[in-house]
Amino acid sequence: MHRTLGIISSLAAILGFLLLLNMFWASVNNGGMAVLGLQVFVISASVAAIILGGLGLLLGRPSPSGFSNFGFGVGLGNLVALAIVYLLF
Repeated sequence: MHRTLGIISSLAAILGFLLLLNMFWASVNNGGMAVLGLQVFVISASVAAIILGGLGLLLGRPSPSGFSNFGFGVGLGNLVALAIVYLLF
């Protein structure tokens, strides 16, 4: 069960990261409202990755799956990167 949550969390984190890259590409090409929509999707995917990764970490005690660690970490990194972008621009 915790490995399944970890795999889904990793996929959501990777999706959030790819959407974050797409958001930067849209902002360079004057995307306008597409950037706002992509920000919402990045936040949604990252929060899903953090929640599912956290559940995978809690359910997988004493030896949690590496997928849960990856999903939780990348999801948190996506939100931190988005917050830095908000502060800089």
